[in-house]
Amino acid sequence: MKDEILSELMSMSVDSVLSRVAMKPQDELFRKVIGCGHQCPFCKVPCEAGGADHKDHFASFHRSRGLGQYRWLKDEKLVLDICSTGVVSDARFQNSDTDGKWHPYKEYRTYYPDWSIQPDPSIQSSDYWKYIFAQFNEKFAEEYKAKPADLPDDWQVVRDAVGISISLAARCGKARSRVRGQASNSFREDNVVNIEMPIFSFVRLGPNKLSKSKVLNQVLNPAQQHHDFFIHDNMEGGNIERKISDGLVEMSWYFPCGKSDVFSEPIAVANLRGDLETNWEQFTFLTRISSAIFIFIESMCERQLRLLSSCNPNDTKFYFIVTPEVKEKDECWNRARQFCEECLKPAITEYTFKHLGEKMVDDILSGVDNRMFSSRTFFQCNLLTVLLEEMSFKKYVQYIHSYESYSKKWILNYITEKYQFTELLETLYENILSSICVKTLNVLQDETCLQSKNVSLFLRNVCKELSRELVISELKVKVITFHNTAKVEQFSSKIQDLLGEMKDEILSELMSMSVDSVLSRVAMKPQDELFRKVIGCGHQCPFCKVPCEAGGADHKDHFASVHRPQGIGRYRWNEVDVLVTDICTTAVVSATCFKNSATDGKWHPYKEYRTLYPDWAIQPDPSIQSSDYWKYIFAKFNEKFAEKYKAKPADLPDDWYQITKLQALESLQKVFNVH
Repeated sequence: MKDEILSELMSMSVDSVLSRVAMKPQDELFRKVIGCGHQCPFCKVPCEAGGADHKDHFASFHRSRGLGQYRWLKDEKLVLDICSTGVVSDARFQNSDTDGKWHPYKEYRTYYPDWSIQPDPSIQSSDYWKYIFAQFNEKFAEEYKAKPADLPDDWQVVRDAVGISISLAARCGKARSRVRGQASNSFREDNVVNIEMPIFSFVRLGPNKLSKSKVLNQVLNPAQQHHDFFIHDNMEGGNIERKISDGLVEMSWYFPCGKSDVFSEPIAVANLRGDLETNWEQFTFLTRISSAIFIFIESMCERQLRLLSSCNPNDTKFYFIVTPEVKEKDECWNRARQFCEECLKPAITEYTFKHLGEKMVDDILSGVDNRMFSSRTFFQCNLLTVLLEEMSFKKYVQYIHSYESYSKKWILNYITEKYQFTELLETLYENILSSICVKTLNVLQDETCLQSKNVSLFLRNVCKELSRELVISELKVKVITFHNTAKVEQFSSKIQDLLGEMKDEILSELMSMSVDSVLSRVAMKPQDELFRKVIGCGHQCPFCKVPCEAGGADHKDHFASVHRPQGIGRYRWNEVDVLVTDICTTAVVSATCFKNSATDGKWHPYKEYRTLYPDWAIQPDPSIQSSDYWKYIFAKFNEKFAEKYKAKPADLPDDWYQITKLQALESLQKVFNVH
């Protein structure tokens, strides 16, 4: 029987077996390795916390958000940035969790309180995911119904970099070579990692135009031969901007072959890519394993000297390869870049914010909505039209009792919505930046400035010529001119070469800012300027709260052509506590009285209202009626006004309930003479 069972089991497929087993091995293994199973809401990287018993989900390294289907609203291109960068930026996101509304990345925990994303813009996506993004950029875009991301050039060559790293690892662990043995003409074959040999490391401290890799290639090559062991700028394909190889330690080995040998014994050569200051961990490791370290340097400051002194290299010797002549040639370029980055860039950025508010106002007043802001009448009519469309009781109460603050808030929201799509702002940025950059270029090329005796006088003259437009720090200029021996024309030329690059950097930084951040930085607030243009004096009728129509601040009396029912302004009949339907033009010719805080709670005749409100002129005419607009609003919200004001609903005439929304709108347009 056992044999029969075994035979039947052996005849079953693996799928059939797995469908029958009680404990599914795949489920058990899954539980063992999967952790809690939660993924980052943006890039979809899995939580690394493990298990289910942890307070926050986290991941050490996030991916580009484009891999999680995020794309830029402006052009639908997949996003390259990773979450650690996003949560410290001014960018916003929208998804199903935010109900399609924009939400700042900085406040992501409002929606995802159980996720902790490290806020660090210096963290980059791993080469692995850069490689994957580069390989499948088009396919990701097709799958997510977006446009392919604009990948940096270095992402396109990650595949080759990964291949080089793999080859190096294989070379270290598996490469075999023939080296000379103890006996004459005898050889032994052994693994490279088992051979004892000195290691000589080559590093760089600070900027250096002398190519360390090129020098190494020259040293390691036998006479009349040349091989590029290490990539450098001057070789074919070597001038690609370095973005991913900083911190990489390249290794090469030299084995003598008995003919034209450079070294008589086997040696290993380590080449640290990038500056040793920013790759301190790799450098200190090299000090522990190297027989000697060669440091390429142009000059050394006290801070760098203390840094090297703090490192304990044991028996490792430091050799400095100093190239002052290269430094002298490059000094002009470095100082010119320093002037652009530390003086011009912040000054031009502030210049942009100084003029942006004015440009935004001009853009609005010359755009499709220019009529809305052309006068107080058009603005108030538009505001009431929008309120009619929305029919929000809460907003009506805010408008009636806080007309000024409501109008300010409405204008600010209008500007924010108009410029949330940054294409409109980009045009304004471009115009401002182009204008000031042309002005700066003309000054840099000005013959009077170029005739300055030295760079110090040249920059002083440039700053003087630009002083009306730009505020440039004198202290920073003094730092740049200190011991600056460059020729004036050469220095000016370098700045001109960098001007376009600096303009693009400023534009890129401005485009990355949210509208709220931009509005907080502009000197002239566009919302305040538009408000002053359309608000009038801002005073409201003390009874029905209708705004004064006089406009501006220079008028003797406040007035309004058509008043509202006084119940809308909180007034009710004293004995029955019912909201009042009369309007002010009727009340001021009647025998009725009113009381409020201005009367200290005492009754005061309406006919003598100017005793308390001498700056208000209310036309005494009982034949004037409230507009159909406010009759319609009172009829719609009668119960809610009463509840809000802790009164009883008004006794409205039947015909008020018959007014339609269209009739209310036509009445509004008639009152303001807008068609």
